[in-house]
Amino acid sequence: MRRPELSMVALSHALRRLFAGALAGLLSCLYLSLFISLLFSAAAPAFQHDALAFGLVASLGGSLTILVPERIKGLLWQAQSITVMVLLTPATQIGEALQGSSQASAFATMAALLSLTALLSGLAMALFGRLRLGRLGVAVPYPVLGGFLAATGMLLVLRGLSPGDGLPAVLATAADWAPPLLCALGAFALAQKGHQTIGLLAFGALCVAISGILPGEPGPLAAPAPEMADHRLPLLAGVIDWGLVWQLAPSILLAAGLSVLSVLVNLTALNRQDADGLDPDPFLRWCLPENLWNAAFSSIVAFPSYALTQLAWQIAPARSRLAPLGMVLVVAGFLAVGPGRILDMPQVLFQFLMNYLGLGLIHAWLWSAPRRMPRPDAALLFAILGVTLTYDFLTGIAVGTVAAALRFSFAYARLPVRRARFDAALRRSSVERSEARQLRLAGSEQEAVVVQLTGFLFFGSAPALDSVLDEALGCGAARVILDFQAVRGVDVSAVTGVRQFLQRAAGRGIEVYLAGMNREVEADLSRSIGTTAIVVERLDDALRLVEEDILSAAPQDDEQDELRQTLAQIEAEFPDPVLSRRALAAGEVLFRIGEPPDALYVLEQGTLVAEINRSGVAAFRVAEFRPGAVVGEMGMVSGARRSASVRALEPCTLMELDARAMDRLKRDRPDLALAVTERIAATLARRLSQSTRLLHIYERPPQ
Repeated sequence: MRRPELSMVALSHALRRLFAGALAGLLSCLYLSLFISLLFSAAAPAFQHDALAFGLVASLGGSLTILVPERIKGLLWQAQSITVMVLLTPATQIGEALQGSSQASAFATMAALLSLTALLSGLAMALFGRLRLGRLGVAVPYPVLGGFLAATGMLLVLRGLSPGDGLPAVLATAADWAPPLLCALGAFALAQKGHQTIGLLAFGALCVAISGILPGEPGPLAAPAPEMADHRLPLLAGVIDWGLVWQLAPSILLAAGLSVLSVLVNLTALNRQDADGLDPDPFLRWCLPENLWNAAFSSIVAFPSYALTQLAWQIAPARSRLAPLGMVLVVAGFLAVGPGRILDMPQVLFQFLMNYLGLGLIHAWLWSAPRRMPRPDAALLFAILGVTLTYDFLTGIAVGTVAAALRFSFAYARLPVRRARFDAALRRSSVERSEARQLRLAGSEQEAVVVQLTGFLFFGSAPALDSVLDEALGCGAARVILDFQAVRGVDVSAVTGVRQFLQRAAGRGIEVYLAGMNREVEADLSRSIGTTAIVVERLDDALRLVEEDILSAAPQDDEQDELRQTLAQIEAEFPDPVLSRRALAAGEVLFRIGEPPDALYVLEQGTLVAEINRSGVAAFRVAEFRPGAVVGEMGMVSGARRSASVRALEPCTLMELDARAMDRLKRDRPDLALAVTERIAATLARRLSQSTRLLHIYERPPQ
């Protein structure tokens, strides 16, 4: 049996979630009644009650549908205010155009406008969800999101101060707005201490009690509601003026577009508030059935509401189906007793709830968030808030996004464009050669310089790019390799800078290689640079070409190759073979990754390649061996298993020195064994030195 205290805790949590949903349901019904009043008072005043009744039916059906799916549980939906703001002017135009006709026709025409808006909005939201574009909302700059939500909080408080007549009515009498505001402040103070439910219940009751004592004029919500004029669907209430609807199509499209933007911003805000994060795409896809239902009843576009969901999470943080269930119960209750009962509820209760919700947003985004932000971001947040309150949400979001983009551009322009710069003697290609040729390459510091670029090269970084390229020209190297592997894109300013660099290099007789470009960068540069540079796929390819040029100009002798001289001496002095030779056909494997080491080899003829080819992964080439190169020495020295597989690209001949031969040398001719060991150690030391120097270069901050 379950312990009684655990059952009581579970019951307490369930009741809190139901209570949170019920409060959100009250606010949702208030919003809907206000929105319907705004739209239909301009288009068809006699049908406001009908529109509210069908709006509640749509809200109830939509709330029921979100109770079932697991992936969209926990969020609360409401009518979208931005859609109403866009459709206010078309509603007025419908009322004026059909003033001489029956109001039934105006009602049906307005219903058609709302149905088309809900249908197109739902389709657009579902398309974004189907294409998995919900994460686009994450691209909204944080100050823009903060300004949007802070403005929402300010407008909620202003609406709570004067829900019917706007800001001028606030100045009329303190008896109307002071009790709900002061009670909301008290409830919010308790909520900050973790007592949301107690604060809302106690101060909500106190607010209603005080408002009954203090004198005041009844607000517009207390006006009596007329009886329903018609029980038919709004689209069937009268003759629709489709010509007028067609003229208003731009407003419908604008409302649908803004509704998508609004839902992305709201889902992004909820994602940042939810500890586990939420995937916006299922919610976007569910907007289609939700708004198809709204379109059938000619209601306002519905979407997951940050404001209502945040209110519910403050009372009961966990996401569950109980909060939406509480909302369903409230909406069903109003439908059962009559939609007009919404207007009979104490006005101060709605004012109290809106003030409480607005104060939470203001505290979060005008007090807490700016204190954690860098000062420029905080200043941008307040600027967006001012623009939004002065104009509208769309203007605030647009201005804020542009300002954030400009700030990002200036900040990004200060980032380094050069990841590293070094000479080609330090960074070798993956080709292993004889010791003599390696020494020749080691002395070629002035032959070539490698410049690795990074980031997105654009107009803001053009001066830094010009400086980096000029430095490369002035270092005295005969060749310059520009590595674009870490470059994600270029704009026309960067392309122009590269083209001018190539022209200056050609004038000085300097050969330029462009390596590591992705398809977009290569396409952008190829239209401008022509054939003035050698374009290769990888930095390693450019280093190979440079090394071949350097070696082709050097004397072709291997007299300094002490390892091969030592091996020739061993062959000459031992009548019994100590060294053996091995021939490989093209494609034949010398040894495989993971095998124990049993010998080292010196390639006499042909070409070998080392690859890492684990099961399920495509083979990756890590080295290439040319005549004179030592193969497999690491395993002989360390005893570790082979780190790569080696195979022949063409017929090869190798000299093999196995462990038994080394033991014989140590016993019979320790001087020759020591000479072989020293040459192997010298090869390993050279590689380690190069790697260490290169690591030090990469450890420096980019310039």
